[in-house]
Amino acid sequence: MSTPSSSNDPQPGRIDRVLAFTAVGLVAVSIISMFVVLIARWLNPATDFSVAGWQFAANLPVFGLPIAFGMIVLLLIINFVRKARAGRKA
Repeated sequence: MSTPSSSNDPQPGRIDRVLAFTAVGLVAVSIISMFVVLIARWLNPATDFSVAGWQFAANLPVFGLPIAFGMIVLLLIINFVRKARAGRKA
């Protein structure tokens, strides 16, 4: 069983939740987009991927996954700074 946290522990703020949920959503959408492109190519090799919608779906994981990784790193940095400040105050 987990131990109850003390009231002095820093609580996550709104920016933490926004970063976390946005990063998870971006990873999920990127992976789904990747599978959609792979399945579309597998089902119909003659699919025209030069259409703007397919270009967006194909390029979303290229940009979405690194951005999500950066958001997770930023979230870790924010968390470490918050815990360090709480440790200095205690």
